[in-house]
Amino acid sequence: MDPAKATAIYFNDQVLPDKAQHTTSVDGGVLWPNVPPGNYTLTATKTGMTFATVHVTCQNGWVVNANPVWGLHQLP
Repeated sequence: MDPAKATAIYFNDQVLPDKAQHTTSVDGGVLWPNVPPGNYTLTATKTGMTFATVHVTCQNGWVVNANPVWGLHQLP
């Protein structure tokens, strides 16, 4: 996330948020709780793959779900 304003919580192999995870599992799930209001850019990297760049706006009381097809996903 850019700018980095919140600590990521990654999902484990059971697809549950897990504070002990330091990277994403195979499904790529990540949660940023309590992101300050503002505009953010989400990107992903993995060798040999290209991902969509996603721009999101956070506001107090909002939940932003950046799942495919409108969110972060691998491009063909």
